[in-house]
Amino acid sequence: MPRQSQILAVERGIKSKAQKGSTELFRALQAPQLFAGFTKNYVPLEEGTEAFPLETQRVQMVMADVEADYRQAEVEAITVTSTKNHGNTIIKADIVVDGVLILKDIAPPDLIDIGNKLKDVYTFYSKAPTLDPAYDWDWDASLGVWKTPVAKSHRGQKVQRPIVLYDATEHHPAQTAMVSEDIIVGHWHTTKFSGAMPLPLKKKRLARIVQLQKAVQFAIQEANAQPIKDVRSGVSIFDFIFAD
Repeated sequence: MPRQSQILAVERGIKSKAQKGSTELFRALQAPQLFAGFTKNYVPLEEGTEAFPLETQRVQMVMADVEADYRQAEVEAITVTSTKNHGNTIIKADIVVDGVLILKDIAPPDLIDIGNKLKDVYTFYSKAPTLDPAYDWDWDASLGVWKTPVAKSHRGQKVQRPIVLYDATEHHPAQTAMVSEDIIVGHWHTTKFSGAMPLPLKKKRLARIVQLQKAVQFAIQEANAQPIKDVRSGVSIFDFIFAD
């Protein structure tokens, strides 16, 4: 069990580092283009016709990796603050959600910090990009991203061809005209990729955070006077959020 002086000595540095990392990740959530990718390959119907280069855009951010980094940073920040608050007080309370014990023997100052941190966590997930519901998505374990089935679309081209307006007669030659006609000359095969998260999972994360917020408020009112031990509260908080 660490000494209080040790916790006080490292608390500011740990929280500052976590805040910096979380801010960078939060900014990434507001750039949905980082989570999107695609490949677009043109396949002509006939050889020797016009060709187009392969178009690609790689997924730069994957939500699973982002939330893992976010969890690591926030677990350290929550835990160091918890330990300090436990050493500063003798009163405690349990955090219970629907009869399930999430955290035991938590001091009111710590409960307040956790409640404030959960506001940040809620804001973080409220900005999380979700998969576009206009497409069907499947998880590609080899790439570590979501992808759509290949969508096929055609490429058209206008061509000119003559038509006979009036047939030739004994006294007049035939009258013709050129008309424009659309023909299909090739197909695009497009696959979309995404590092976003499914909307149902995002809603589940947010709902669990709200449950925790309510439980924290209740625990503050139910606090009683007992010593508080060193607990890894950050791990328990995110274990609950990540429970699928």
